[in-house]
Amino acid sequence: MLIYLCLLLVPLFVTGEANVVQRIVNGKLAKNRQFPYVVHIKAFENNDTKPCGGSIIANTWVLTAAHCTENATWVSLNYGDIWRGDKPAMKLLARDHVFPHPQYNSRNNGFNDIALIRTERVEFSVHIQSIPLPTESAHRDGHNDYMGQWATVAGWGDLHDRGNGSVRLFWASLQVVDQSECRYRYGKDMKGVLCARSDSEQSVCGGDSGGPLVHNKKKELIGVVSFGSLSGCEEGGPLGFMDVSKYVAWIRHVSGVGAKNLQ
Repeated sequence: MLIYLCLLLVPLFVTGEANVVQRIVNGKLAKNRQFPYVVHIKAFENNDTKPCGGSIIANTWVLTAAHCTENATWVSLNYGDIWRGDKPAMKLLARDHVFPHPQYNSRNNGFNDIALIRTERVEFSVHIQSIPLPTESAHRDGHNDYMGQWATVAGWGDLHDRGNGSVRLFWASLQVVDQSECRYRYGKDMKGVLCARSDSEQSVCGGDSGGPLVHNKKKELIGVVSFGSLSGCEEGGPLGFMDVSKYVAWIRHVSGVGAKNLQ
């Protein structure tokens, strides 16, 4: 199942129902090497630990959600495994390695909920790979080029509303829907948000925040898990993802990584 981040661990994104709850519910078990671009992230703040997901976009860069790393002192990352790692493959000081979007503010509806993590260099293999970014032309004159198309989300989040996170990586298929579905449900401007849902009650949940939404045909990273409904992960409501195509210029400015540019 896709799983949302535990409600107590994440900030409010949009007033009303929306909050950051990430998991994979009613999903399928990932196979070995099926998602070599997915990273399991732990953010450490004082005595608290916040689990999240992330996507490898280059040998030294990972993309995740800004709320995942907010107020973190350290972040640890595990690469290339479908099991949730207890021992970090890499542990980084957040102030030197984490770059949240400069306009992100959890107290201001959580817009621009996206962040980059500069990592030590990792060598690519059959288990560890980057995922291409989309082009910046995915939206023109407000038109969503992804409308009605299917994408895949993966994560180690909760498998149901009372879950505690999964030890195995799960995935699910979601369909991109009109942004109006998220606006109607959450009652706020959805600037920079990609809206997706499943008719079979598949969803992300606690612990899936920051994880990837990858276009099934183009094999591009089109979304970053951001928020879902306070009513619960099993409800099957529309989900909010940061629209990566809206942030390609910022990603390139900070990291030097651009669309189809896998450094």
